[in-house]
Amino acid sequence: MPHTKHALQLYFICVKTNSGYIVTGTFLTQNDSAMTISEALRVLQLLNSEWQPKSFMMDKSTAQANAVKDTFGSGIAIII
Repeated sequence: MPHTKHALQLYFICVKTNSGYIVTGTFLTQNDSAMTISEALRVLQLLNSEWQPKSFMMDKSTAQANAVKDTFGSGIAIII
């Protein structure tokens, strides 16, 4: 089993469709900081200009919650 020297954080962006949830985006980060996650979310947002999520489901992570609020505003529902 291969191992890396560095811990990498893997994130999946999923959307609900009429047949369930599908992965529509992914990103890897070297750390779990709000700034790094925000940067990745902004890249995805630039690539999908009409993307206006209403909610996010995530782990209980202050960094992730802050990144979502920073990127999309405080009106986003966060489900833990």
